[in-house]
Amino acid sequence: RRSFASLFGLEEEETTLCNDEMIVKKTIDASDISGKMLLSSICEINGCFGHIGRNGKLQYVVLKKSYKAIYPKKEIYPENNLFPGSGGWAGLSESTNRLGKAIYPEESISPKENIYPLAEFTENKGSTRYRKAKYEDYNANKITKLQIRKEENDIGVIVGDGTNCYIVQNNILVYGKGHEELQEIANNMYEKIKDVEYTPFECEVKGNPCVEVGDSVSVDVKGKRIDSYVFTRTLKGIQGLMDTFSA
Repeated sequence: RRSFASLFGLEEEETTLCNDEMIVKKTIDASDISGKMLLSSICEINGCFGHIGRNGKLQYVVLKKSYKAIYPKKEIYPENNLFPGSGGWAGLSESTNRLGKAIYPEESISPKENIYPLAEFTENKGSTRYRKAKYEDYNANKITKLQIRKEENDIGVIVGDGTNCYIVQNNILVYGKGHEELQEIANNMYEKIKDVEYTPFECEVKGNPCVEVGDSVSVDVKGKRIDSYVFTRTLKGIQGLMDTFSA
């Protein structure tokens, strides 16, 4: 990966990718390889996207899991230490939630550990107001299986037992791999891409320079909350900045 970046004069952002330790052997004629093909192969096998950031460096963007807000709900409570009487979750008291309604304690319900850890809650970039928006009435299915194979009739290796399979095929970096090595590569990649879920959408919102491609966002469209990612992003304007996001 570093040799590739150096060859094309690209400066990388320092990072560690899930399959950085895999050994790559020469298995095809080098004259058949383009830079785009090789970079795509590197990113795919590491479960990420290649992106030239605003600092001019090559970045490897891994989608973080987007956690939808599940609290407050009457039947769900955060960890004990997130809802104490003194400076607990969002600084609230034991007897009220952010709407001021008494929900805790109840005689039959007690807080459950790890239902809503704070680290997961802060993952999402938060809701924002939109100028115009359109979205699909479905979510992209979570990836629940991964298959790496050389060609269509090849079984290769499989990770996961779901029905929505992501297939890696004709990736030159895994040519000539044995079953055990290929299985380890697949396991590492699957951990990065599994369970990612989003709503396809496009919207125009007030510009926010802090947003980057790959960030998770929420947009409230006429009372419906859209949870998605920024796959493409255009920021324009000088004083009145406007952002266009889409996935």
